[in-house]
Amino acid sequence: MTGNGGRGRHRFVPERQRMAKGMTRGTDRSVRTKIVQMGDSRGVRIPKTLIEEARLGENIRLRVVASGILIERGSPVRAGWAEAAARLRSQGDDQLLDEALPSDFDQEEWDWE
Repeated sequence: MTGNGGRGRHRFVPERQRMAKGMTRGTDRSVRTKIVQMGDSRGVRIPKTLIEEARLGENIRLRVVASGILIERGSPVRAGWAEAAARLRSQGDDQLLDEALPSDFDQEEWDWE
Protein backbone atom coordinates (compact mmCIF):
# COMPACT_ATOMS: atom_id res chain seq x y z
CA MET A 1 0.00 0.00 0.00
CA THR A 2 1.37 3.38 -0.94
CA GLY A 3 -0.60 5.44 1.53
CA ASN A 4 -2.68 7.07 -1.18
CA GLY A 5 -5.65 4.74 -1.15
CA GLY A 6 -4.16 2.30 -3.65
CA ARG A 7 -4.51 4.75 -6.56
CA GLY A 8 -1.03 4.11 -7.94
CA ARG A 9 2.60 4.08 -6.99
CA HIS A 10 3.03 7.82 -6.46
CA ARG A 11 2.43 9.53 -3.16
CA PHE A 12 1.52 13.14 -3.85
CA VAL A 13 -0.43 15.54 -1.68
CA PRO A 14 -2.76 17.77 -3.76
CA GLU A 15 -2.39 21.51 -3.23
CA ARG A 16 -5.73 21.91 -1.44
CA GLN A 17 -4.72 19.25 1.12
CA ARG A 18 -1.29 20.84 1.59
CA MET A 19 -2.90 24.22 2.20
CA ALA A 20 -5.27 22.67 4.78
CA LYS A 21 -2.25 21.19 6.57
CA GLY A 22 -0.43 24.53 6.52
CA MET A 23 2.00 23.50 3.77
CA THR A 24 2.73 26.13 1.17
CA ARG A 25 3.76 26.11 -2.46
CA GLY A 26 7.49 25.61 -2.71
CA THR A 27 7.62 23.26 0.29
CA ASP A 28 10.16 20.56 -0.42
CA ARG A 29 8.29 17.31 -1.04
CA SER A 30 9.23 14.07 -2.66
CA VAL A 31 7.49 11.47 -4.77
CA ARG A 32 8.74 7.90 -4.88
CA THR A 33 8.90 6.26 -8.29
CA LYS A 34 11.12 3.83 -10.20
CA ILE A 35 13.49 4.10 -13.13
CA VAL A 36 11.87 2.16 -15.98
CA GLN A 37 12.99 0.85 -19.37
CA MET A 38 11.85 3.11 -22.25
CA GLY A 39 13.08 1.65 -25.53
CA ASP A 40 16.88 1.66 -25.48
CA SER A 41 16.91 4.24 -22.67
CA ARG A 42 15.77 4.44 -19.09
CA GLY A 43 13.28 6.96 -17.80
CA VAL A 44 11.25 8.22 -14.89
CA ARG A 45 7.49 8.73 -15.02
CA ILE A 46 6.60 12.04 -13.43
CA PRO A 47 3.03 12.56 -12.19
CA LYS A 48 1.11 15.18 -14.20
CA THR A 49 0.27 17.16 -11.05
CA LEU A 50 3.96 17.47 -10.20
CA ILE A 51 4.79 18.63 -13.75
CA GLU A 52 2.03 21.23 -13.61
CA GLU A 53 3.03 22.54 -10.18
CA ALA A 54 6.69 22.79 -11.26
CA ARG A 55 5.50 24.50 -14.46
CA LEU A 56 7.63 22.21 -16.62
CA GLY A 57 7.08 22.56 -20.35
CA GLU A 58 8.38 20.71 -23.37
CA ASN A 59 11.96 21.80 -22.79
CA ILE A 60 13.67 20.81 -19.58
CA ARG A 61 17.26 20.81 -18.38
CA LEU A 62 18.82 17.86 -16.57
CA ARG A 63 21.76 18.61 -14.32
CA VAL A 64 23.86 16.27 -12.23
CA VAL A 65 24.15 17.55 -8.66
CA ALA A 66 25.75 16.03 -5.55
CA SER A 67 22.52 14.34 -4.48
CA GLY A 68 21.40 13.06 -7.90
CA ILE A 69 19.80 14.54 -11.01
CA LEU A 70 17.99 17.89 -10.93
CA ILE A 71 15.18 18.62 -13.43
CA GLU A 72 14.72 22.32 -14.22
CA ARG A 73 12.58 24.34 -16.61
CA GLY A 74 14.50 24.90 -19.79
CA SER A 75 14.37 27.48 -22.50
CA PRO A 76 13.92 26.59 -26.15
CA VAL A 77 17.11 25.80 -28.00
CA ARG A 78 18.73 28.99 -29.35
CA ALA A 79 16.28 31.17 -27.42
CA GLY A 80 17.32 34.80 -27.75
CA TRP A 81 19.85 34.22 -30.52
CA ALA A 82 17.99 36.38 -33.07
CA GLU A 83 17.79 39.29 -30.61
CA ALA A 84 21.47 38.94 -29.70
CA ALA A 85 22.47 38.91 -33.39
CA ALA A 86 20.36 42.01 -34.07
CA ARG A 87 21.97 43.79 -31.09
CA LEU A 88 25.48 42.93 -32.35
CA ARG A 89 24.61 44.12 -35.85
CA SER A 90 23.28 47.44 -34.52
CA GLN A 91 26.57 47.89 -32.63
CA GLY A 92 28.63 47.03 -35.73
CA ASP A 93 29.98 43.95 -33.96
CA ASP A 94 28.82 41.25 -36.37
CA GLN A 95 32.02 40.62 -38.32
CA LEU A 96 33.96 37.37 -38.54
CA LEU A 97 36.78 37.11 -36.02
CA ASP A 98 39.22 35.68 -38.56
CA GLU A 99 39.50 36.10 -42.31
CA ALA A 100 38.28 33.14 -44.31
CA LEU A 101 41.23 31.10 -45.52
CA PRO A 102 40.95 29.42 -48.90
CA SER A 103 41.33 25.65 -48.90
CA ASP A 104 42.41 23.16 -51.57
CA PHE A 105 38.73 22.48 -52.11
CA ASP A 106 38.15 26.15 -52.95
CA GLN A 107 41.04 26.17 -55.41
CA GLU A 108 40.57 22.80 -57.11
CA GLU A 109 36.95 21.65 -56.78
CA TRP A 110 35.00 24.76 -57.67
CA ASP A 111 34.45 25.84 -61.27
CA TRP A 112 35.10 29.57 -61.09
CA GLU A 113 33.49 31.49 -63.91
